[in-house]
Amino acid sequence: MTGDAPSYESLKAKSEALNENSPFSHRLRRSRSWIERANSENSADAKFIFLWVAFNAAYAVDRKAEERKWRRELHEWERHENYLETLSRLSYKHIHSIITEKLSNPVDDLMENAYVFRGFWESLDDEPFNWTNWRCKQRFESERDEVRRRFGISSDENTTYILKKLFDRLYVLRNQLMHGCATQNGSLNRRQVEAGSEILALLVP
Repeated sequence: MTGDAPSYESLKAKSEALNENSPFSHRLRRSRSWIERANSENSADAKFIFLWVAFNAAYAVDRKAEERKWRRELHEWERHENYLETLSRLSYKHIHSIITEKLSNPVDDLMENAYVFRGFWESLDDEPFNWTNWRCKQRFESERDEVRRRFGISSDENTTYILKKLFDRLYVLRNQLMHGCATQNGSLNRRQVEAGSEILALLVP
């Protein structure tokens, strides 16, 4: 791993400093319990899944209140994006430093990997599929290059963009694992699972 994740003890101390009646306190307690479980895992597959549960616990909100605010039901990826925008506004410098100083290689691995890009799977509907010029290849390359460009500039806007594109890839990987579209410890998806686990291990805490 390229960086050390915050200890369970430090997370516990920070979350317990909150008012115990705060909804954030309950969310953080649930989240840190799954982080602790992930930290005891040697399997990258299991680690990723437990860390995703921890992420889910952290961004979980009152859905009825959310629907009243937006006047419609939101997709799960929209909930992710709203949460990431909030985090970026509050702490973009800290998040950007973690991404650029400790996670540059795994982030680049994930952004370079077409198998965790939603548009790749959409392009498979095309007959015949053409690896050289698939339908969403230009968008894939454009997003990858834009993330690389924004690495060098620490700002709320750039950090939000990087997080959104990164978690969009992580969500595809999450779906592959949770819906049985990957083999446990399989060699074909090792690169993205290991990179995803490393990213979540530092960003979720």
